[in-house]
Amino acid sequence: MRQVCDLLNRSRWKVTELIQAGELDAHKGPERNAHYRITRRSVDRYIERHMISVGGGQ
Repeated sequence: MRQVCDLLNRSRWKVTELIQAGELDAHKGPERNAHYRITRRSVDRYIERHMISVGGGQ
């Protein structure tokens, strides 16, 4: 989770919200305090969907 937070420059709270909203694909183990497992592919797709074009584009 920390790595995803760093990549997206978002808090753990916001990343959890993104998971719950379906913006990021994640899996959580059956244990009560299990951690989310978020694939790099899911993060890459999220970044692509939310990229902002910068530059002239003339």
